[in-house]
Amino acid sequence: MHEKNAFIFTYGDVFMPFVGCTTIAQEESNRMTIGNTFDHTSGYLISCGDAKIYIEEKGNPELPVLLMLHGGFGSIEDFNKISPILSSQFRLIGVDSRGHGRSSLGTAGLSYKLLTDDLAQVIDTLKLQEFSILGFSDGGIVAYRYSARQDTRLRKIVTIGSRWEMSQNDPVRGMLSGMTGEIWKKTFPSSHKSYMHLNPAPDFDRFAKAVVSMWTDLSADGHPGALMSQVKNEMLIVSR
Repeated sequence: MHEKNAFIFTYGDVFMPFVGCTTIAQEESNRMTIGNTFDHTSGYLISCGDAKIYIEEKGNPELPVLLMLHGGFGSIEDFNKISPILSSQFRLIGVDSRGHGRSSLGTAGLSYKLLTDDLAQVIDTLKLQEFSILGFSDGGIVAYRYSARQDTRLRKIVTIGSRWEMSQNDPVRGMLSGMTGEIWKKTFPSSHKSYMHLNPAPDFDRFAKAVVSMWTDLSADGHPGALMSQVKNEMLIVSR
């Protein structure tokens, strides 16, 4: 990662601008219609191996492309607080990650590399000529890995709360390792309810184990780590 191409802010730095976006969205509530928020009813599926990845588009198809990648246990609807604002400036392409939202999990073990491969398949299938990526948490980690591939079609990336490395002794890894489907369900019941409603073949325990395995993976298929040295795109990184 070239530091001259990266702008790094903490959550505190961007808290007020994000509040401002919320205020703008409220003031323009008349523009916040079904046409510019993700609803899981108007999309389509793209085959990636034995999984089907759900895609939904909003905004003007003639505007620059912004791929939107959500975090673990989430879905594209997590972006609906900001999609009405962004849809006036971009062609938004929301991607439900493998196993999330309306995307199926498939039989391969979940990993950040696999999600990056899925993203590459989506980009090629849609024949995108130029695009940027906005990724939250896991979505940002996928954005890092994709940027490291140095696809000349990728312009810029924005990541929010996305780490690029994980170590054996990292206390966060110990905390994540203890997460189970039952704990998540009790702690975040709305997330579980959304998964059960949207997923084409819901199996929450299997899904949770797959996500936790990805979070704690120390192999080359996990967090990008040293691959960050290959990232050349301009980035805005919003960190904790």
